[in-house]
Amino acid sequence: MSAPLDGIESYSAFVYALAARHPFVTHSMLTLAPVGAALAKLEGRIECQGGIRLEVW
Repeated sequence: MSAPLDGIESYSAFVYALAARHPFVTHSMLTLAPVGAALAKLEGRIECQGGIRLEVW
């Protein structure tokens, strides 16, 4: 995947594959909801090794 931000479909694949591509991500609870043809809302949390959490909203 060379350009993950070139469309909602490819960005969705990028978001949902984070844990598979990056072993330091231990859990991903992100949800990408399309709002229009070129707009989406991303919410959720990523948990990483060492107890690091990233909240997205």
